[in-house]
Amino acid sequence: DPRIYSYGHRNTQGLAFAFEPLGNTIGFSVEHGSTIDDEVNRLVRGNFGWDPDAKYSEQNVPMTDKQKFPDAIEATWRSGSPAQAPSGATFIQGDAWKAWDGSLAIAMLKSKHLKILSFDSSGKLTKEERALTDKGRLRTVRQAPDGSLYITTDNGNNDQIIRLVSKQ
Repeated sequence: DPRIYSYGHRNTQGLAFAFEPLGNTIGFSVEHGSTIDDEVNRLVRGNFGWDPDAKYSEQNVPMTDKQKFPDAIEATWRSGSPAQAPSGATFIQGDAWKAWDGSLAIAMLKSKHLKILSFDSSGKLTKEERALTDKGRLRTVRQAPDGSLYITTDNGNNDQIIRLVSKQ
């Protein structure tokens, strides 16, 4: 079906798009694993390897099943074991963010931090960092028009909306 761009995604929690100066768009999906293998995938046309016949609750099942789907697209980032439970994501843009400009920020639930993934021009992962490790479970992250990041918590009570600004 030509309307389907990509398939074989397990449990997509977020989509993030960056718009390059030449008008190209780069997209990433952020996906929950079972007990292992959360993934971040650069969106391209094709199969990302999750077996649609697999049970949602299966434990210790890799997200990208290369045995059943040998041509499945490999993840850009994966958690391995244990799962970290990624959620919402956004691209950080702006010179004020320095080394984080162009990086992908991901709210992490189980591992309770803001994950920052940096990529080279081909989309290959070059650096992984942790930030905001003292607020509990993080659910979403969005960049505001003024360049600041807004992050929501998901702790069940006393939840917050946190504003994070770059160091100037």
